[in-house]
Amino acid sequence: MRDREVLFVIPAKARIQVDQRILFWVPAFAKMTVLCLENSQTPQSNSYSFIDTMQKFLLIVSSLFFIAILAFVLNCAIPPETTHAPIDVSQEAWEKNIAATPDLKSALSKTKIEIIPGTDSVDIFMRVFGESGKKTPVIMSHGLQSHSGWFAQSAAFIAGLGHPVYSMDRRGSGLSQAPRGDLKDFMIMVEDIHTVAKFVKKRHAKKKIYVLGHCFGAIPTAAYACEYPDSVKGLILTTPAIYTKTEPSFLWKIRILLTPSGSGNFMVPNPLETSDFTELKAYEEFIKSDTLSLKAATGDFYYQVHRARKFIHKNNNRLTMPVIMGIAAEDPICDNRRNLTFFHKIPAADNTLIEYNDARHILEFSPEREKYFDDLANWLNRIDKT
Repeated sequence: MRDREVLFVIPAKARIQVDQRILFWVPAFAKMTVLCLENSQTPQSNSYSFIDTMQKFLLIVSSLFFIAILAFVLNCAIPPETTHAPIDVSQEAWEKNIAATPDLKSALSKTKIEIIPGTDSVDIFMRVFGESGKKTPVIMSHGLQSHSGWFAQSAAFIAGLGHPVYSMDRRGSGLSQAPRGDLKDFMIMVEDIHTVAKFVKKRHAKKKIYVLGHCFGAIPTAAYACEYPDSVKGLILTTPAIYTKTEPSFLWKIRILLTPSGSGNFMVPNPLETSDFTELKAYEEFIKSDTLSLKAATGDFYYQVHRARKFIHKNNNRLTMPVIMGIAAEDPICDNRRNLTFFHKIPAADNTLIEYNDARHILEFSPEREKYFDDLANWLNRIDKT
């Protein structure tokens, strides 16, 4: 009983946030009230129309009252703010403690960590592979829970083809020292890719780059290609999370929607399971041992993901560069049906779709790894010649 009473103690910050949420809905309440009154003031108005209007009015009042109570309960039942400080761990300490497979360890040994400042002086961490390569550089973006270390095998493979690879850690993920799992504007992800792209194009004297997005990384990658299409030679989407089957629970969604943008500093648990990523036990053990993986993200982060998806949907007509999409037939995370619909709406003249029947989600953590690598090599070689 004591625990239950403590659960609903209202700290000062919670009271402030509840007040903000109630105020957030006041304009909507006023607008709906005006609409109801306007509907009642018609030439044909009679006692029945007045009763109908009052019924609508009472329905709106009760709905808004329910929303206010729900916001109040959610803020009291769940701490309104949780720390999301960056993880203080070095690359060397991380590599020492992970249960990496021999192939993954070998790939990680071929990288170096490089840091460049973002547009707002927040450092961008990258794993760089094959810096001396002469072909078009590739910028890689990782998934929601993962970071650049997970995709060292594909990065090392692409670098072996002669392409310099710059595998980024998204702000608040991996080695990044930005607030953990937080995002106040999805365009920050786009601009971080743009910052790396400008750096890479200058270093390698290239006008264009390839961008590759794994799972969630397909969102900032596709958004970047929409915003800066002239910089992109080709777009690579592997098991893209443009649309997904896994989402936060209903109550978390309600809380995110009721929270004004920029105030969602509460942490929402990652809805993914270790077994969702791979069917191979060796890689499951690696994922379980990874202290850099992202276990939760802020409410603001999830809201910005929603905004980013809307941006991509609205601007997909700008994806005219060559595109290749790889999907895993057994994927429990990505919504393949909706992603295929998205793919077929892309206006690019050169579209390539490949399905991997024996893969769960991460293609390089699956029995289809070699086929995936061969497909990447063939596609890059073909596009390089155009």
